[in-house]
Amino acid sequence: MHQKDTEWFAFLYLCGERDRDLLLGKVKMKFSDLDRLFYLTDFLDLPKVNQEIWNRYGAQFQEQFYQLEKIGDETLCLASWDPSEVDADLHEKWVQEFCSQIPNEDSKKRLKLYVCRKYKQNGWDD
Repeated sequence: MHQKDTEWFAFLYLCGERDRDLLLGKVKMKFSDLDRLFYLTDFLDLPKVNQEIWNRYGAQFQEQFYQLEKIGDETLCLASWDPSEVDADLHEKWVQEFCSQIPNEDSKKRLKLYVCRKYKQNGWDD
């Protein structure tokens, strides 16, 4: 089995029911779902899963990406802005919700430890 497949199945195993349904195509993916799943797979150091999500769903959101890029270009000259400052609370919420939906209690505990270590390692408040 390739690393991509191993990462994919591991991530699906950790996902709650709704995320699993999204990733398996049972529920229509929204742009906000894509954004959240991109962040989570990046945060969890799952680059192959991140790429697979992009390959499967990125094309259907080209217009939203174009609009975001346009807004960014238009506002960049107006003010200095660091999107990480705005998104930090939302990202933390996404991680907490993802961890809380893990179906297996042992896996839930292990991932919560990983998340805590990652927050401390990066100097983020947990």
